[in-house]
Amino acid sequence: MAHVHASDRLTSEDAAFLYLEKEELPLHIASVSIFDGEIPFEALVEFVESRLSLIPRYRQRLVVPPFHAGHPTWESDPDFGIRNHMFRQRLKRGTESELRALAGKIFSQIMDRSKPPWDLFLVEGLGGGRCALIARVHHCLADGVSGAGLLSVLLDASGDAPAPREHASRDQGRPPRGTSFRIDVNHNYRRAQYCDDSAINCR
Repeated sequence: MAHVHASDRLTSEDAAFLYLEKEELPLHIASVSIFDGEIPFEALVEFVESRLSLIPRYRQRLVVPPFHAGHPTWESDPDFGIRNHMFRQRLKRGTESELRALAGKIFSQIMDRSKPPWDLFLVEGLGGGRCALIARVHHCLADGVSGAGLLSVLLDASGDAPAPREHASRDQGRPPRGTSFRIDVNHNYRRAQYCDDSAINCR
């Protein structure tokens, strides 16, 4: 059995979010971000995957020890696939009320614990030529401040974030993969709506 570092085991506080969670009480953090313009889904998937090395915990799943001897631990997901975490939805009417209803439906569902507990939905067809991102991360993975880790990396406008390790040595004669996409996203980003499952109707 692989040695478990103390930092890989959930603290009692973080584990409590797992133990207290039930169907009628999902315990994840969620946000809705609205963008001017459209975001190509395939480009988004590729870009997010290229940035995951900056937040390695997002590639790990929770593993319960034998006989529940201690809190669950974070271990690399051997079956990790970016498309198990990224999805697309298209609105029929394109209204913000329809977007809020979709967000409410997503927020009310408990996250799958067999894979890293985060996901990202691209919502297309919002009125005015806009789109939206609905992001979720389980409370045991990150609190309300660091829970925006994925979006912070995705929407980083500074360009100062280090290049992902697996891509650092490739394509040195051209901009890093995802650079132009990051520029487009930040150009189109106008406002973000942060809300949890108790504030679905935030504006």
